[in-house]
Amino acid sequence: MTSFGKAVSLALLLVVTPCDGREISATPLPQWRLDMAENTRINLGLNTQASVDPELNPALNPNYPSNAPWRGRTAYAGAFAYGSLQYAKDLGQYGSIVGTIGGHNGYWGNEVVRFDIASRRFAHLSDPYSSNSHPGSFFQNPSQQNQHSDRENGELFIDARFNTDQTQPTSFHAYASNVVLPPDASTRVGSNGALITPVRAARTPLQLGSPTGKRTHIFDLAQSNRATAAWQRFATNLFATEEAGKVLFMGWAAYDPTRKRVFAGIEGGWSNQLKVLNAVTRQWGPPLTLTGDILGMGSGRLLMYQHIQAWHWSANPDYLIVFRGGEGTTGIIGAISPVALPWLTLINLSTGQCYLPGTTGMAPKLIGGADFVQSSNKMALYEGGITSHQGERGPGFINRVWILTPSSTTNPAVFTTTPWVWTFEDVTGPTPPVQTANVIPHAGRFVWADKVKAFIWWANGVDNVQAWRVRGFF
Repeated sequence: MTSFGKAVSLALLLVVTPCDGREISATPLPQWRLDMAENTRINLGLNTQASVDPELNPALNPNYPSNAPWRGRTAYAGAFAYGSLQYAKDLGQYGSIVGTIGGHNGYWGNEVVRFDIASRRFAHLSDPYSSNSHPGSFFQNPSQQNQHSDRENGELFIDARFNTDQTQPTSFHAYASNVVLPPDASTRVGSNGALITPVRAARTPLQLGSPTGKRTHIFDLAQSNRATAAWQRFATNLFATEEAGKVLFMGWAAYDPTRKRVFAGIEGGWSNQLKVLNAVTRQWGPPLTLTGDILGMGSGRLLMYQHIQAWHWSANPDYLIVFRGGEGTTGIIGAISPVALPWLTLINLSTGQCYLPGTTGMAPKLIGGADFVQSSNKMALYEGGITSHQGERGPGFINRVWILTPSSTTNPAVFTTTPWVWTFEDVTGPTPPVQTANVIPHAGRFVWADKVKAFIWWANGVDNVQAWRVRGFF
């Protein structure tokens, strides 16, 4: 066959539509992906997480070679595990994994990082605050370091009068509350998409037990100069909480492109108030009151906490899928015992009604990185090779991808009441390291990259980013 004929054959292969109507790929797949068989994985990254550590960069760190002012106690420790990186399909030829990495164990940077799937490399999209690019103070009283910057807006002080910089929010612990907004003229989001932070979540230094910032910020992913790239305020108002004692705002969020709303469960505990952000008007509106005693905790009370993920279900646009993996036998948050086992909740966004359809089949015992793949209408989870409770270590199922399939993809009367089904696939290839107890709830991130039809895997402190091709996901 001539080279022209091969090219034509390849093009036809990449856009062929099977008899069930599915389109395999709208974007020509990269060669590494074409070479992958089902249920295999490869090492994908050509650099490491350490390559985006700004402390090692003398152009950024004003204290170089000493600790940077944003370093805190442990620099990047935990950052990539807790950082809530998301797939931004419009940033780069094959999309990118983007997000924030500050806020954990005293890491105070507010930069945005990217793993570009086309170049297979990590890179900064912005520089952290208090660097040579972005001066500013995290503390109102630098000599005592006893008060966080602007507690309401979560922004940095820039002068002696305690004025704050609206383009420089403080660091924060995102958990699963970062959201990628797609390009949309009505929301004024450009062609590369944007990253928004519905809440300046808990775990910023000295913030435990005190209110955290309630201002939502946006980062335009089209910014190409990292030295000048900056956040901007997104919401024109602060979100409000109607429940007493809620100060550790953290949890999860998902964007509904049909309603053009962000639904955020960020109360940091049990709550029946789902916050609603209008992406068109850029206003926090009245919360959606949830109903239905799904876990025996009171009407509509749903856990809005760490290590929970949520997705808007495109095939059933009235529903939000909320999922938390199990934690062995007791869970890490003590008395909140219903979280000890995996649970799946569906929320009707029109009514606020919550459903707990349950699951059947052998299930993973602990939390892991998960993603709901809209094109396949099912969820995949990687629990990192753990089989026991958080306080123990174990080899686990290091090669296993857990799959949760709805009991129906079209009938709410079925998928809200009939258990969803657990199955699994075992994958071969370069073995990722076994995750140990100290990183259990974050045992590798596992994000579906639609343009390459593969999962992108990484874990905190691990050099290799991997691509996983799993049977049944397209």
